[in-house]
Amino acid sequence: MRSLHYLVGSRIGRRFAILLAGCCLVPLLLAAVLGLRGVATESRDMAQAVRAARGLALADALSTRVAVADSLAAALLSAERDRGTAGLRAATAASGVFTRVLIDADDLASVPLTSFVSPAGSAAGLAAERSALTTLTAGADNTSVYLVRRATLDGRDAIVYFELAPRWFWSQIDSLDSGAVVVDAHGTVLRRSMSSDEASARAVAAQVATRDWDTAGAKSLTWQAGRSEWQAAAQSVRPPRAMRVDRPWIVTVFEPMPTAWPASAALNNGVALAALLAAALLLLALTWAGDRYGPAIHRLQLALARLGRSDFVALERDAVPLELAKAVDAINDAGARLDEELRVVETFREIDRLLLGATELEPVLDAILTRVNAVTRCESVGIALLDTDSPTHGRVHVASRAPLDLPVTRIEFDPDMIASLIAADEGITVARCEELRHSFLMPMRELGSEFFWVWPVTTAGRLAAVLAVGFREAPLPDPRLARRGSDFAERLAMALSKTARDEHLYRQAHFDPLTALPNRLLFRDRLAQELASASEGRARGALLYIDLDHFKRVNDSVGHAAGDQLLQIVAQRLRACVKEGDTVARLAGDEFTVILRNVAEPESASVVAERIIDSLKLPVNLGGRDHFVQASIGITLFPDDGSTIEELLRNADGAMYRAKDLGRSRAVFFDRKLMMSRFDTTHSGLYRALRRREFSLFYQPQYSLAD
Repeated sequence: MRSLHYLVGSRIGRRFAILLAGCCLVPLLLAAVLGLRGVATESRDMAQAVRAARGLALADALSTRVAVADSLAAALLSAERDRGTAGLRAATAASGVFTRVLIDADDLASVPLTSFVSPAGSAAGLAAERSALTTLTAGADNTSVYLVRRATLDGRDAIVYFELAPRWFWSQIDSLDSGAVVVDAHGTVLRRSMSSDEASARAVAAQVATRDWDTAGAKSLTWQAGRSEWQAAAQSVRPPRAMRVDRPWIVTVFEPMPTAWPASAALNNGVALAALLAAALLLLALTWAGDRYGPAIHRLQLALARLGRSDFVALERDAVPLELAKAVDAINDAGARLDEELRVVETFREIDRLLLGATELEPVLDAILTRVNAVTRCESVGIALLDTDSPTHGRVHVASRAPLDLPVTRIEFDPDMIASLIAADEGITVARCEELRHSFLMPMRELGSEFFWVWPVTTAGRLAAVLAVGFREAPLPDPRLARRGSDFAERLAMALSKTARDEHLYRQAHFDPLTALPNRLLFRDRLAQELASASEGRARGALLYIDLDHFKRVNDSVGHAAGDQLLQIVAQRLRACVKEGDTVARLAGDEFTVILRNVAEPESASVVAERIIDSLKLPVNLGGRDHFVQASIGITLFPDDGSTIEELLRNADGAMYRAKDLGRSRAVFFDRKLMMSRFDTTHSGLYRALRRREFSLFYQPQYSLAD
């Protein structure tokens, strides 16, 4: 206490105290300056890491959409090869991914363009099943992106340019709330975000044009514009491996750099003088400051490094001094947002793989809905698929937070609600659920959801599905969640379009267009499966070869249109005579086949054949007249009568002609002994002429057996 009183009470003591206080304050001030400069530097690094992560996410999104567009273009060219350019243009316009399609130089000449980036370079030597990406420019802010493929259209080799729909392709760039621009390696601006001005975009393009982009990876760009210093993170867009690109694309996210903490020469000189005059006190102060702030700053450095590697771990607020708590909060918030966005991007990648890899949509819906539930943070999510043959009926698939095995629910849609959904491109919000009007939301309401966001999924102008996410109460407004729902609805629309095209192509290839029965190709495939099962001893079966008697008379008397109508009626009667699991197919003309499964005794096949004969004997009214149809049926049992498709067909055909020889309108089993006498004749020209009905009757002599 005396030392303190002396120190404060005497003039020398006061001066010493002031000097000592000054010696102590200088190191403290120096530590504070160094700490603040370090925080400012780390803040810049953190902002650059966030920009780099955004650029990487945007580049991956563009790469994914290019891959999706390339797959869709290949599917369109494959599906529309037989329909020619008119069908290709119509299908392209209805896809939602492409705006239009240009074919060869004829279409390109009609477009008023000021610049065309190497179309010949993209298409020259372009092999089939490969593609190229190119751009066409028609003035400022008017750059179109084209996907180039070689194809055969209208019997000639053509180069096809698919123009990507800007609203779909650039949606993530357009909606970004920070400065972003997409340029090619020569500095041509392809797209900029709504928050970017034209001057900034040109400045970024000039910086990009001076760099080498042969290697992938992120790069940092800095430049001076006026009194502001700008910093950007540039990331190359990686196209699909099989795609050629004239010029690499670079996604650049940029912002003006914040003003750094000034470091003046006088401050540095004062620090040096204070260090020389009060080395001991300075060492003590630095030791104290290091103990207090060193571990915290080190933690911030490690957190920023992990943030740049997308491996962020949140910092504990209590582990740092109070002065750095706000910086920790900012880093934790940025890391959490970045981690969430990266998880969303990865989730949508998994959804895209599921949608593109699935031949049918419904088997993968459970896995997809679980992922949509995660990215939208909702209580439940559901997809209502409308029936193609009954557009007011459908089935609802639902997933929720709880790991429940939820059943598929059949529902009936309100027609007025369907019209409202078709008109709502951006989706609707349902705060009060009505049982009849919102029937597609009832399964989700039973799980506790009361507030819904709903998006329509349309294909070719028709409502194909409805996507809905449900919450227990109205959530806080978050445009990111709404955007994720819209993105998934677009993906679902493309998947449904692809599924519809695949199903249409399959039916064209495997079913008879007149009778809707399996054609010869599908018949042979199913018969091969049954033969394989029979050869393993699991089951026996029977093949019925059916030929209509005197069918040519119908065509000659009432016309081919009536004959087609008769064939359709026969097909319906044949289907009604067999059980579920058996196959009825039309081979050609008036020839039909029936594959019977699990035939324990030959009498079972005989019963089905007699049922068919009796069913066909019922009159058919064509053109106001009743016609009576008869059929001759040959029956073979497998594997007893043959182990190959050709052998079975030949034996069944022979048995059918045996039935015709015995008077028609009957069924005859294949008998190898009886057929041996017909073996030589079946290889003669007369037999083939008889099968093709190439005989004409001009004169029939009459004989008297008595003389």
